[in-house]
Amino acid sequence: MKFEIALIDDAPQDLNALRTALREACTARGDQAEIACYLNPGTALADAERGRLHANLVFVDVMMPEQSGTELIPALRDLLPQSCLFVLMSSNHGYIRAGYGVEAFDFLCKPILGPELREVLERAARKLELESAGAFSFRSDRAAEDAAANRVKATFGRLLFRFRQCGRFVAVSHRFRGIFRLFRVSHRCYNPL
Repeated sequence: MKFEIALIDDAPQDLNALRTALREACTARGDQAEIACYLNPGTALADAERGRLHANLVFVDVMMPEQSGTELIPALRDLLPQSCLFVLMSSNHGYIRAGYGVEAFDFLCKPILGPELREVLERAARKLELESAGAFSFRSDRAAEDAAANRVKATFGRLLFRFRQCGRFVAVSHRFRGIFRLFRVSHRCYNPL
């Protein structure tokens, strides 16, 4: 497997240690890796905007002075390929929940050990291979989901408890919950429309 990896961390010693450990883990697995390192999240974001950052696996530190990793991931997600996987890193276990909020692939606690990296690389390789084979997509198509949600809102959002008689059923729409239900009519139906 060929990994294109981006490392984003404001601490130079952590960045160098992670780069060395990743090279060793990739060599042990027999993978090729191109590793780009960024000490500044703004530089990584600018490179992504210009199309200079090509990555399928991005390691991001949570705590950085300019921009936190949890703020950076959504911005990078819009600029990088859909199959790109993000791994959050921190020396504090308290940030694990933040990884769920940004849909991170994994969360690693510093100092990062070789066996942990090999495990992350193994799982990432499997997911990326399945993605490239078209087996599944990690993230749903957000634009399609938003369009579908807007169509539903346009259709049912204007109806606030309006009733429509449909033969032996009455259709009821509830604007706030997005619920559309059919109720069986057992007696005379009132039709306010």
